[in-house]
Amino acid sequence: MDQLPGYKHLGLYMRDYTFECPAGVWRARLDGKAWGKKKNILLFFSDADTDKKYCISLFFFTTYYRPEDGGFDFREAGNRGDVFELETAVGPTGRTRLVSARLIDPSAKTPDAATLETLASVS
Repeated sequence: MDQLPGYKHLGLYMRDYTFECPAGVWRARLDGKAWGKKKNILLFFSDADTDKKYCISLFFFTTYYRPEDGGFDFREAGNRGDVFELETAVGPTGRTRLVSARLIDPSAKTPDAATLETLASVS
């Protein structure tokens, strides 16, 4: 768990990702994760169909680093390249809520070379 990089080490890499995720059910590849500022984990996903890049923040004090359904534990599990079926919604503040995450196939797809290179440099 503590081997995750901090968000400050990601630098410009974070600019490739938006917090404005699509609402609904969609497939995504986990590109990486990092500690945030406020007892949160930042999850970096690429949409499996469009390759658009999204960031979702999970907090300790609300969900213990899990989706709202209490399912997948991103604090302890989830590796780069794992593919998930995600259900997301928009919360009252306009931020993305991760409703559920189901691991589809941990070997289905790996990040592209540029993403791997950037992630390797911050790990």
